[in-house]
Amino acid sequence: MAVRRLLLAICLACALGLCLAAPRPAPMFLSTAEVTSACRCTREFNAVCGTDGQTYSNKCLLECARAQGSSRIGQALKLAKFGPC
Repeated sequence: MAVRRLLLAICLACALGLCLAAPRPAPMFLSTAEVTSACRCTREFNAVCGTDGQTYSNKCLLECARAQGSSRIGQALKLAKFGPC
């Protein structure tokens, strides 16, 4: 019975966000929120590589980053290739 209460307490603490979590690795792909909050893109995953060396989850997110003026060494952001960088 004590083990059951302990497990319940651990589950409750984790559900409330009180458990220690391992640090999250850096995301491989930029999310919609990271690119811009004003841009409206689907969550479709169809990775593209930008000329900035960054992998975008889809072409729409790359276009949003371009609209925000993302550039590398003064060059406009463009589609480098389909697929991850």
